[in-house]
Amino acid sequence: MIEVLRALEESLADELVLEGELLEAGIQMRDALVALDLRQVEQATSREQNVLVALGPAGERRLRWTSAAARLLGLVDQEASVTRVAQRAGEPYASRLLSQADRVRTTLREVARVNQTNRALTLQSLGHVKRFFLILGGVREQLTYTRRGQGSRPEIPKVMIDRVI
Repeated sequence: MIEVLRALEESLADELVLEGELLEAGIQMRDALVALDLRQVEQATSREQNVLVALGPAGERRLRWTSAAARLLGLVDQEASVTRVAQRAGEPYASRLLSQADRVRTTLREVARVNQTNRALTLQSLGHVKRFFLILGGVREQLTYTRRGQGSRPEIPKVMIDRVI
């Protein structure tokens, strides 16, 4: 039993390290998007992808050790979670497992927050690029109003850089 709990603790620690790297890659991405540094965006994207590839097996390992510990503690698979295992495991593993699970949750919440910021920055950048090409193509984006008072945008012709097609 002790070996299984140690392995679960180690798998949580490994996963936490990877999630920390994912958070760092997200922050690097945010900084690159703000600075409009495409090289840094590419590096952050590559780093993020590598961490995500490594996180898959790490998560599977944690799930296997959680299930194994749950079975040894008399929990059914539907009840298998690190928190439930920690509640039944007793000290010193209970407090360590609960602490690591809490750090994982906190890190993942921070990753989600940074990802939302990056999404907003990316959408804003795409909007700027779209407007740039409209201006470059000589199309003025004007909002007109219909009889019902709703705004409608004129249909935008397909544009090549120097001529309308």
